[in-house]
Amino acid sequence: MAAVALRVVAAGESFVAIESLASAWGMTVAKSSTTLVELRGRWTTLQFVPLTRQLRVNGTLVWLNDTVREARGRWAINAVDRAKTLEPILSPSRHLVGLSAGLVLLDPGHGGDDPGAVGPEGLLEKHLTLDLARRVRVQLANLGIRSILTRDSDRALGLSERAALVRRHGAHVFVSLHFNATASRSIYGVETFALTPRGYSSTAGGDSSSWRQSAVAGNRHDAANVVLAYQIQRSLRQWLGPDHDRGVRRARFQVLREATCPAVLVECGFLSHPATARRLRSAEYLDALAQRIALGIQEYVRAVRAAAPPPAVR
Repeated sequence: MAAVALRVVAAGESFVAIESLASAWGMTVAKSSTTLVELRGRWTTLQFVPLTRQLRVNGTLVWLNDTVREARGRWAINAVDRAKTLEPILSPSRHLVGLSAGLVLLDPGHGGDDPGAVGPEGLLEKHLTLDLARRVRVQLANLGIRSILTRDSDRALGLSERAALVRRHGAHVFVSLHFNATASRSIYGVETFALTPRGYSSTAGGDSSSWRQSAVAGNRHDAANVVLAYQIQRSLRQWLGPDHDRGVRRARFQVLREATCPAVLVECGFLSHPATARRLRSAEYLDALAQRIALGIQEYVRAVRAAAPPPAVR
């Protein structure tokens, strides 16, 4: 059964009734209220929070591009979120045909005269990202996945330079690694950013009208971006637990805008959170963090390989 598109005239956009998604995907509506709309299938549970952009896919938080809203008496999502969020996550191989995943470019954020976030006792983001990237490279090698770094020393590297390395090396996947900091010492968790699709606002807002309306290089891979982001965030959530899950989010960071392959930016924890900062001084914790990121990348690589068309018969 095809999903019913609901036209909201005031917004000039199409919205899809969530209950029709259940019918289309062989799921059932387990709950529908003003606080939660839940769909259940054999392998998948989707939990939408009305009047927010929040969705949980099998427990992992995913931020939608638009708000879950009421349309003609039913809860609905923007058709763009069906096409560019839900369908890629639920059926990744259908959206990855023609892509490759032979080389991963790992990008340790900051470096040189740019220290990035500063934690207690002089803990610097630029050092942590490089340390973590090296560990992720080892983990990927153990999984049979080739990777290189945008920088392998404490040196400055411009944002456009980082994105340009995708083309220079012929990379198929770009993963930028960062750590957060905030004035509040109580905020913690991990989050993975994918590029915001054209016409929509980033999770934290702040996009100018011109940015929202402009398609950039990275938007060519909207579907693949969200698959990659989801697999990494899912892997991190499974390890750290749901309370650390800040979700798959949307942003127009320069490296994501300019990347010419599927790309994400992972914020791997808050240096301003005392307990997190203590853990990040542990080699064992960094090894585990690297392993979870690598496992997420591996799941994406598997999906790309599954999507590859069969070889031509000669």
